[in-house]
Amino acid sequence: MRSCVARGLALGLVAAASIFVGEGLRAQDGPKPYPIYTADHLAATMEPLGPNFNAAVRALEAGDYLAAKERLARAREQMATTITFWRQREREDGIGFVRTVVRAMDDLDAAMSVDVVDAEAASRFAADVQAACNACHTVYREPDPEGGFRLKAEALER
Repeated sequence: MRSCVARGLALGLVAAASIFVGEGLRAQDGPKPYPIYTADHLAATMEPLGPNFNAAVRALEAGDYLAAKERLARAREQMATTITFWRQREREDGIGFVRTVVRAMDDLDAAMSVDVVDAEAASRFAADVQAACNACHTVYREPDPEGGFRLKAEALER
């Protein structure tokens, strides 16, 4: 009797799993739309990105290259995701800003990934990252009357 119940339960689970898998396959058929990345997503990404990069610079200045690399890696990861925002708005300059910043971050990471770090050279690479960020901020960011910053309206246009 137990084996009949167990077999029935097993067959029921297999049938349920088949239906679930079948539904999943249908949902995956065809091209997937590009993920939506709103101005709110961009703002939520940028808020911790700045502090992460600033912490990387402070660690670099203190000669703590491991901590600097860890914070830089997080900032780079955050920056790289923002390209979706600019792609959705077909803003080639925004895409270019993101690529320039990520490339500069990669250069900084490489400068700190050697046996003997040239602190002066690494600091120059950090300044390059900051300059690339500021170039985008000059075009697309403005002070928010309530404090902090916000996107300029033209950043939201297509």
